[in-house]
Amino acid sequence: MCMRLCRINESAQIIVMEQLVPLLVLISGLAHAVVNSILKAGRDKMSSRALIDGFSALIIFPIVFFVPLPNHAWNWLIVSWALHLIYLVSLVKAFEQSDMTVAYPISRGIAPMLAAAGAVLFFHEAITFYTIIGIILISLGVITIGFTHTLNLRALFWAALTGCCIAAYTVVDAQGVRAAPTAASYIVWIFLMMGVGIGSLSLQSGAVRSSFCLPRSNGNPD
Repeated sequence: MCMRLCRINESAQIIVMEQLVPLLVLISGLAHAVVNSILKAGRDKMSSRALIDGFSALIIFPIVFFVPLPNHAWNWLIVSWALHLIYLVSLVKAFEQSDMTVAYPISRGIAPMLAAAGAVLFFHEAITFYTIIGIILISLGVITIGFTHTLNLRALFWAALTGCCIAAYTVVDAQGVRAAPTAASYIVWIFLMMGVGIGSLSLQSGAVRSSFCLPRSNGNPD
């Protein structure tokens, strides 16, 4: 009787999670769009991104005491961290070279096709013919939006590199979450590592420091 109740409970949890997945995907997409809109609107895009990731790391830091260490997932975390840093630099460059309506559709349109291809080729993920057709059609539709505007080769390069990084860290994170003791453990540590990583990168380039420095006065003080 107890075993039967446990199986029913597990089945109910799976059904709830399957129903939540579309909602979580939509929330994630909305959050990405809002963050990238803020990033594009800022004058100093690198410092803006550093502040976003830095404060995100500070907000999520207390949770680290309530989740297990991501044992067996450190390698995935390090690879994902490196890919995220390349992604953020290329995203900033893409936004500096072109409008968001150009860079964002191209980078986000490339990513699903490459992520699906990487998951199938390297990790033998199962995929159906109709899923492949759906991914291709959606990706091409999104990419087409970007190509309806004026586009130079440099902007195209950075947008394409951004899309490649998105695809790569998506596949890596999928493996990392499975290797970690819990999904929460992996998520918390990737946020912390990103806050430190992009913050250090921005400080090294002087972006954050210059954003907090007041301009020197050429005249005499009052």
